[in-house]
Amino acid sequence: EESGDENNKVEAKVQCGKCSQWYHQYCIGIYGHKEGNLDKDDTEFICSLCLNNEE
Repeated sequence: EESGDENNKVEAKVQCGKCSQWYHQYCIGIYGHKEGNLDKDDTEFICSLCLNNEE
């Protein structure tokens, strides 16, 4: 959600499916999803730290 003032913008977050860490959707390049969830058509979000640990 956004208020009229850009400085008071509330960032929606998404949770990593592996480590349970929360990330601002804007910071990771995911936009327009409800907080905490991706659309049911999307795959589970896995953060870059967890992805790098899988290698």
